[in-house]
Amino acid sequence: MDSDRRRMGRWVADSVQFYGGYGVGESELFDPMDWVARQLDIFILDRTENRVSRFDIQLNFIQSIPIEDGEGGLFPTAMDLDSRGWIYVYSPETNEINRVDTRTYRLELFLDLNTIPDGENCVQSLRFGANDQLALLYDCVNEVHLFSRSGRLTRRFRIEIEDPEFILPIKKSWLILNQKGDAQILGETPFVLMKNGVAIQDVMIDEGFFNILTDSELIILDIDVAPR
Repeated sequence: MDSDRRRMGRWVADSVQFYGGYGVGESELFDPMDWVARQLDIFILDRTENRVSRFDIQLNFIQSIPIEDGEGGLFPTAMDLDSRGWIYVYSPETNEINRVDTRTYRLELFLDLNTIPDGENCVQSLRFGANDQLALLYDCVNEVHLFSRSGRLTRRFRIEIEDPEFILPIKKSWLILNQKGDAQILGETPFVLMKNGVAIQDVMIDEGFFNILTDSELIILDIDVAPR
């Protein structure tokens, strides 16, 4: 995803084809903040428009899902989907995580982070892992909080790398990275994943491969042989 130019890129035959563009139309992006790929669909979170846009694998528009409560928009900044297809969004305006049914558009509160002792209002990323374990990455305090599928806080971990930005489920654990390429698996010693000085723009894991997008190239690593 190219947030600056408000567009999505699709890797085809060793080249990138771009779709979308700045705007408020159904297939356009105004303020994209996060995106998730699930099976053959892609979901893009638009903060200012308070919606999640759904596209197929060819980036054809399918659906616009509103993210609003009775008082208006939540202006969410992070999202993910659980195994049942519910969309979960984090709003720094309320410091809450809400979830929405993609079929009925029903929005409900899932987790009020204001009730967590010593909690902070700085969730950089949220992701679901095995058995719908929810991980929240707090970049201002360098911590990861893990929750059960019912929303119960189970563990907290301190992160040693500076300015953590990405968190991904990997082999029943979690991998955290920053833009410089520093990485850490929860409970383990940090290591350098990227050594060429490029800035990481986005990351994802797809079918055993670790995809790293920089400002100039797409790097694909086999998870089993990635540098550690």
